[in-house]
Amino acid sequence: MLLTVWPDIPSGVFIGLAVLSTLAGNFVLVGSSANLIVAERALMAFYEHATTGIQITILSMLSAGLWLWIANLMPL
Repeated sequence: MLLTVWPDIPSGVFIGLAVLSTLAGNFVLVGSSANLIVAERALMAFYEHATTGIQITILSMLSAGLWLWIANLMPL
């Protein structure tokens, strides 16, 4: 679908989409099925996971974005 709108996408954009969409799985509890099992046993686990998961996601996505920018893979 993206190619129909932006047919001449640089290859770095695809790398960036792959990296950042993978890291975005840390953002909420449903990013991992193992986390769902734990959350079923204790509701408080969701809030603990979200608190840590959001911070880790932001840090890892910023790091990945910086890496993609330094490697000149993603245009600004």
